[in-house]
Amino acid sequence: MEETRSDYAIEPMEQELHLTRPPEQVLAEAQRAARALKDVVAKKAKPVLMKGEQYLEFEDWQTVGRFYGITSRTVWSRPVMVGEAAGWEARAEAIDVRTGQVLSSAEAMCLNDEPNWKGKPSFQLRSMAQTRACAKTLRNLLAWVVVLAGYRPTPAEEIAGMQDTEQVRTPPTRTEPHEAGEDLPPKDEGAKYRKRVFARLSEIAAPFGKEGKKVFDEVAAEVMHTIFGVKSREEMTPEQWAYWAQEENLERLAKAVIQGVHQKLDAPVEVAEAKEA
Repeated sequence: MEETRSDYAIEPMEQELHLTRPPEQVLAEAQRAARALKDVVAKKAKPVLMKGEQYLEFEDWQTVGRFYGITSRTVWSRPVMVGEAAGWEARAEAIDVRTGQVLSSAEAMCLNDEPNWKGKPSFQLRSMAQTRACAKTLRNLLAWVVVLAGYRPTPAEEIAGMQDTEQVRTPPTRTEPHEAGEDLPPKDEGAKYRKRVFARLSEIAAPFGKEGKKVFDEVAAEVMHTIFGVKSREEMTPEQWAYWAQEENLERLAKAVIQGVHQKLDAPVEVAEAKEA
């Protein structure tokens, strides 16, 4: 009797997932890496903020990758056309630096129809495509650690063209004595600058009412923690308060806070104009 394919039933193989290490140990290591990452990122001069939340740049992803012995490399890059837009696309891999094993891969593009990349030379578009691909392949592996640290899992380079994104420059953390003649506020002036910042934040908090103000205060604390890496406002230095008391910087802070509140309450609220002193 001739046998046919229909005479046999193909039984699917059952594959059960097993823990490779105790979850408590994995989480403890990840939390340790998250704390170390926050210590590094808190010193960034230009954190990337969107709606009150911080996004990590490629070098930050490289840092957390090194914690786990992982790095990224570009596999290829090539010119691409998407409709009328021209640019570059690239493919990258994340590898184990000890064994060379490929752990993840990703592709990304950078096109000249993006707001930040119109009119830019081709080599810059190519470089950004490679950067995005490398950041994305690290994100595939390490986003869970980044989220534990309190950051958004999307690499900053992927949102760089969005209008709501802005980089806020903050003064670097000072660990060495000030140089002679450097113009910095004395400690007793910190209260004056702090009062100016609180007055402005109170203005834009008013439209939210009593219940909304609670959310507003939480977001304001989160934004300051994200920017300076401090656990409370009391830890901020007079220099930091003086910086944010400057009109331009104060409006940047107000915008970041209002965007964060908007996201949590899911209700559009305009930023109130600053009152003239």
